[in-house]
Amino acid sequence: MRHSPALARTLAIVLLTGIALLGLGAVMHPMLPSDPEAQLGVMAATPYWRSIHVLMIAGSGLIIGGIWLRLYVDQSGLVTLLVVALAIVAVGLAFNASNVEFMAHSGTADAARFAAGDMSVVPEFAVRHTGALGAARLGNALVVLGCVLLGWVEWRDPGRPVWIAGLAWLASVGGIVGVIAFDAGSRGALAGVALMSVWAAATALLALVAGSARPLAATSAARGH
Repeated sequence: MRHSPALARTLAIVLLTGIALLGLGAVMHPMLPSDPEAQLGVMAATPYWRSIHVLMIAGSGLIIGGIWLRLYVDQSGLVTLLVVALAIVAVGLAFNASNVEFMAHSGTADAARFAAGDMSVVPEFAVRHTGALGAARLGNALVVLGCVLLGWVEWRDPGRPVWIAGLAWLASVGGIVGVIAFDAGSRGALAGVALMSVWAAATALLALVAGSARPLAATSAARGH
């Protein structure tokens, strides 16, 4: 695809902003116990519960849009495979975000009912939360698959450093471990998304550095003449 420096720079900034928002929300997120009743208790006692998840939803959306930056800096010649890989990662992140959206809306409402003394909400919340976690687990698995493909594209791209392929493959390995070894509601289950964010941040920074270098190179060439 034809390179557009301005668009690549914009997408890089969008991507870094999304990573920052998602990361901030994850850091602020309290650890939830395994028991649904105890989970509702923690949620009800966290006044910024909804705000955390709105922050993470916004971050997820920006990352989903920003990862397409990779398409505008590609020199691998594997555009179709790259599009498939990015689409799989984007869908995986969307499934993951659906769990965050559940917590921002239904989860917040359920916590308010629990705080008001409505104990009938506990089994209802448990069922809905299990479904949302299942969607998140599927999302994590898709991110793993997408990162495997991304790693191959990165490896074949002569314009990219070798270590960027390693970051994509590390995200896939971490994601496999997260899906298999950790409970869907634990932080460990998000290893693939977290490590994919490292790849995404590196991609954004490389694009910004490359974009800054081009005007300098053009200026030097003009002075040489």
